Amino acid sequence: MFFSGAMKAEINHFAGGSVSLGEWTLLPMQNGVSDASGNTYEPIQYKPSVGGAGNLSFQYEFRYRPHAYSHATLLVDAGIGARAGWTSFLKGRGVNLTDKIENCVDFDTVWPNPNPYPDLTNLFSYFYETSNRQDNYLNVALQIPVMIGMQYYHFYGLAGAKFNVNVFSRARSMGDMSTFGIFDDYIHSHAVPPDYQWRDIPGYQFFENLPKDGTHAPSSIAQWSIDATLELGYRLGDVFDDTGFDVPKRKIEYRIAAFADFGVTNWRKAAVEKGLLLNMPQAYDVTAENCTTDGSNRSMVENVELNDILAIDKDALSGKPVFGDKFVRNLFAGIKFTILFELPKPGQCVICQDSYRSTVKSSRSGRGVKYEEE
Repeated sequence: MFFSGAMKAEINHFAGGSVSLGEWTLLPMQNGVSDASGNTYEPIQYKPSVGGAGNLSFQYEFRYRPHAYSHATLLVDAGIGARAGWTSFLKGRGVNLTDKIENCVDFDTVWPNPNPYPDLTNLFSYFYETSNRQDNYLNVALQIPVMIGMQYYHFYGLAGAKFNVNVFSRARSMGDMSTFGIFDDYIHSHAVPPDYQWRDIPGYQFFENLPKDGTHAPSSIAQWSIDATLELGYRLGDVFDDTGFDVPKRKIEYRIAAFADFGVTNWRKAAVEKGLLLNMPQAYDVTAENCTTDGSNRSMVENVELNDILAIDKDALSGKPVFGDKFVRNLFAGIKFTILFELPKPGQCVICQDSYRSTVKSSRSGRGVKYEEE
């Protein structure tokens, strides 16, 4: 009986909560640089974003020890929580990105008479260019973690997955915007470089370095994602793994750990908006009536807002992929503090407990065993 009691498995249930703080980064991973025709591009590189996030969660933990003399305990955790974070693709890296309106208008309608280039058809492309970009993301996600691991004396480890549902997202895109024109006939007629650009002519709404800043709900973020998670930590306070009625029992657990959540699904939507601008004009609207030499007419630029960087498929001028060829992974790593309370175990029914009390019957038939309930 002593041996069977000592070898009996121990099962405990805990519930509590945790708080996590750490670095939140979006990692653009290259996913190929060739188009459908097999053309190879030198992709536009973007470094990982920089930011921070916090997590608050409530969890249940199941503990299983195979026998009283085991120092290892199986842990199974599940719960629900929320993560809020901010991260930014920093500016100042010199990346210029362009979008365009093609075959705008016959330039005779706005060029001063007489037209100095009567031999040209005057059809041109009007380009928008952004530089010194900074794209910030604010995100709140609900999380459902499911983890399994092991506890040994003071140390423990958990590994598993976290299922995320993005419930709130905002993007703020900032940068300098310039506009310019490229005239194919002018290039051919005057033997200038093929990328010759007409710049800084305010009368025709070719401007340089206009600051742009806007906040909007991005359409580039996936509604859900899955992270692989790893947690390695230390149990605070005294730990008693011995058995016996006089051995102190831990009813409250305090733990501190280092953790990392790494995205296994694309944090960016696969189907995204193409182009740099949210509300780019559909056509070149400069006419002889609204062409102002001082640049006071800014109808082509004044209401334009920048798209966030994750929504940009490719650069219109160079044709190079921007984020259209990238798999964006989520990385959240930092420190986690957990407090757990042991749940009460089901109590024994003293009144209904069987008492295996043997008594001796005095009868002609002999002795017997009588079972009574107390």
